[in-house]
Amino acid sequence: MPSSDKPVWLKTLTEPRKTAFYGRFYVHSKRARPRGDWCCWPDVPQRPHLAWKIARLCGLRLVGRPTDNVALGYVFSDRTRLDPPKPGDLPEGVPIINERCLDIGKHRVEAAHQRVFGYGMAVDPRTHAGPMVIKNDANAAHDGRVVQGPTGSVDPGNVYQLVIDNAAEKINGRPAPAPMVLDLRVTVVGTELSGAFRKYRLASERFLNTAERVFFHTPSELFSDEEQHRLLAFAADIGMDLGEIDVLRDNASGRIYAIDANNTPHSPPGLLEGPLAAWPIMTSAAGAFERQFLSGRDG
Repeated sequence: MPSSDKPVWLKTLTEPRKTAFYGRFYVHSKRARPRGDWCCWPDVPQRPHLAWKIARLCGLRLVGRPTDNVALGYVFSDRTRLDPPKPGDLPEGVPIINERCLDIGKHRVEAAHQRVFGYGMAVDPRTHAGPMVIKNDANAAHDGRVVQGPTGSVDPGNVYQLVIDNAAEKINGRPAPAPMVLDLRVTVVGTELSGAFRKYRLASERFLNTAERVFFHTPSELFSDEEQHRLLAFAADIGMDLGEIDVLRDNASGRIYAIDANNTPHSPPGLLEGPLAAWPIMTSAAGAFERQFLSGRDG
């Protein structure tokens, strides 16, 4: 039985760390000062989502339609592209989070990256000689593969990119137990980066959503001031006020590449979902959310 399909009583027995972690959110939401409703369209965040956790820490009630007690709006969907909301879908007179984030396709990510960083990942598969990555433009496809170029045709539903060398020979100073790659991820909350992660996965699974080891950091531990500035500018370019950015650092050049924009992230990564490791991560994100979107809105 998949973990998500387990009844609550069985999860309590088989996943005690995760049960304790989520239990703190339920307890906190009962004690938190009510801050109003957070109106979400077209979907409403559920328990694994970062927004679900922030809502409970900040005293917000997630709802699927405008109410008389609305404090914020939220464009929330894991679809690659959305049509703009129609009148009545979202409340008026309050901040709408991710209102401009209607396209997170990889073509859009590449265009924003070029504007903000001055370089990108895209190659012309018809002329590129050597290895290149092919992956679907759609969100969360996880279908990347490395092929040799040039190719004879171009599929507009795919993107064709440089192979970025993010191999990790060591983890915290010790030799990696198997061939690994290192992905970085950073959390965006308004004009703040509230946290960052190092995620190690097997090189054979480099395009999958898996992880063998995960570590939490302050953004300044992983990125320079200039890189943090550009990551925030990248998020602003695609209209993402709340979400996470997947980043690779090329070993040879030291350059960072923002390869994916996640506007509906499950956070923190599953390996950190425990009452000790994850609680400060989530309170850091909630604190940034409070400063960015709720400060001064009471009364």
